[in-house]
Amino acid sequence: MHCDGRLFGSCSVSSSGGSSLDSIESNVFKGEKRCNVINGRDIKLSSTMNTKIVEIIKSGNTDMESKLSFISVGLRVESVREIFLFLNFHKINGLRFFRWLRCYNPKWHRSAEVCSHVICNCGCLGDFKTMKLLLHEFSAERICLDENAFRFLPLFHSSKDSLSKSVTRVVSLLGEVGGSCHKSGIWGLIEMFCSLESFEMARFVIEITGKKDAHINMLVRHRCKREHFEEAKSIIREMQDPTVTSYNYLIGSLCKADKFVEASGLVGEMESKGVHPDDITFDILVHYSCNSGKLDIAKQWIDKMVNSGLCPRISTHGAMLKAFFRAELHQEARNYVIDSTVKFPHSSPIIYSVFADLHQGNGRLKDARDILVEMMAKGLRPNFRIYVKILNQLRKTGRGGQMAQDLEDRYRSL
Repeated sequence: MHCDGRLFGSCSVSSSGGSSLDSIESNVFKGEKRCNVINGRDIKLSSTMNTKIVEIIKSGNTDMESKLSFISVGLRVESVREIFLFLNFHKINGLRFFRWLRCYNPKWHRSAEVCSHVICNCGCLGDFKTMKLLLHEFSAERICLDENAFRFLPLFHSSKDSLSKSVTRVVSLLGEVGGSCHKSGIWGLIEMFCSLESFEMARFVIEITGKKDAHINMLVRHRCKREHFEEAKSIIREMQDPTVTSYNYLIGSLCKADKFVEASGLVGEMESKGVHPDDITFDILVHYSCNSGKLDIAKQWIDKMVNSGLCPRISTHGAMLKAFFRAELHQEARNYVIDSTVKFPHSSPIIYSVFADLHQGNGRLKDARDILVEMMAKGLRPNFRIYVKILNQLRKTGRGGQMAQDLEDRYRSL
């Protein structure tokens, strides 16, 4: 990789699929909430201790480690991030600091973040020999990397071509090393470019690493996170075999953005492509319908789900029951419970338990207790947490002692 020392020069290269390179550069250090403040063209250290640590590292004295141990009482990971940010920005070798960190605090020995910072430090220095040795060491210990490992990549390139070549070199290096660093490193590369909104470079990494579904789903997720819904749709439609997970990301994000009609329409598109909606797909649609007070539509989605041969998730049942309670439709809620326990007997105990819990939460303690008695009479064991909560509430009431004792006896008899 050619590193010309350029950090924040102007750059006009851009793409329709993401940010221009100069925009990427300016966001590498200041765009992430993990990173500290940039003061003009420099990094501002936030504490006297961090400043002293940096000075000790810069000195490179033989007693560096003992000096670090003397002043670094209570060193927190936030300080480690900031110190590496400074070292990387100024191209100061942080390898001895990294080795000392792993001895100083054993929990950092296997830290993906701390290990990723030293990989980035090697990249900023152009020291790929040490980087390769470290990657082999980490993979041997099954240590993973995160997106911090590759934040040096966008900093030293004046064109998309040169950045692409460097990314290809890093991908090749990760392939040579293999193990945990290969898999997590590719993931971290894609995650980094997505977080910098350099979606074209994220796509490039996905292309040269084999278009894995998990990587494509990451791209879809980041597009949805920024409400780039048309771009997310295009990514899914370009897939030879789109997955239900990809569609679920998009459907959930559209519902969150209050675009329910658009989200609903995707179910038909999925089916036309031979992608069958799963229980999560329907759970998303039922939750949105319930939260919007559209109980009739929620029921229709559950019917469609059952007709597709799927059983509702517990969270789906919970969403329906909560919606009934918000609308004060308590009899409808009971009818739903009775009907559901017939259709989905394996879910009966938790459906009844949630029903009792909602009654208790609405101040109907006796009704909650009666529901537990009813289900135990059918041989169904209540959820233990909910049972204990209702039992304790009964014990606290003036006239609930006998009911509590009766409830406890029934539970024990099961």
